[in-house]
Amino acid sequence: MVMSKRGRLSSADRERIHALSERGLSAAQIAKEVERREDVIEGILNAGKKNSTRGRKPRAYEPPPRAQAAFPPRAPRAERPRGVLEHQLWIRPGYHIELVLPADLTGAEAERLANWARSLPFA
Repeated sequence: MVMSKRGRLSSADRERIHALSERGLSAAQIAKEVERREDVIEGILNAGKKNSTRGRKPRAYEPPPRAQAAFPPRAPRAERPRGVLEHQLWIRPGYHIELVLPADLTGAEAERLANWARSLPFA
């Protein structure tokens, strides 16, 4: 996300600042990350504490702790069928999918899989 360097902060920019603060970054670190003055960041964070119940939607999910962010352990090699490859894709923090695909997947099969993913309904 590219934050504007002048003018008012958008609600998305403010949400990003709060998210960085919740990850434990200091106001100085956040200011450097989002290219804003430190006093502006402190003002946003202090205003958020005063009005923490107003105007903010509850989060749909909580990011996992850092210790759990790694891929879950895989099954031992002997238990996997021959000729397949397992793939894991992180969709968002705390949510991933696993795909078991043939090792000799063709371009046409990959395109078919991509078309299927594009056809999924989105909210």
